[in-house]
Amino acid sequence: MKTLLITSLLIVAPYLGQMFQPKKEHSVVKAKFEQVKVYEQPSTGSEIVTTLSKDQEVDYFRKSIANGGNWSIIRIGEKPGYVLTSELYKEILPTVSEKLNTSKNLFSHHKKVNTQD
Repeated sequence: MKTLLITSLLIVAPYLGQMFQPKKEHSVVKAKFEQVKVYEQPSTGSEIVTTLSKDQEVDYFRKSIANGGNWSIIRIGEKPGYVLTSELYKEILPTVSEKLNTSKNLFSHHKKVNTQD
C-alpha cells in the first residue's frame, strides 16, 4: 500500500509543481532575413508551418535543447514552431544616458597647443 502511494505521488508531483509556478512571459524577436522558415519540429526535414518576412515580430519562448540549442521555440499568432536561432534577433532599444558628456570632458585629455600666426 505504501509503495502504491509513493509511486502515485512521484508521478503526480511534477504536474502539481507546474500548476503553482508563475507563468513565464515570452519576449518578442524579429526575423533577420526574408523567407525565414518556421518548422513543425526542430529539423529542416519536417513540415514547414509558415515563413517569416524580414523584421516580422514573433513571440520567443526559449532555445530548444534539440541539436545543441540551434533551434528556438516561437509562436506566430496561435501557431507554435521551431526556427533556427541564427535567423532571429532581438531589437535593442536605445536608452538615454543619465550623464551627458560635454565637449570639455571629451577633450580634456588633450594638451593645449599654442599657435601663433
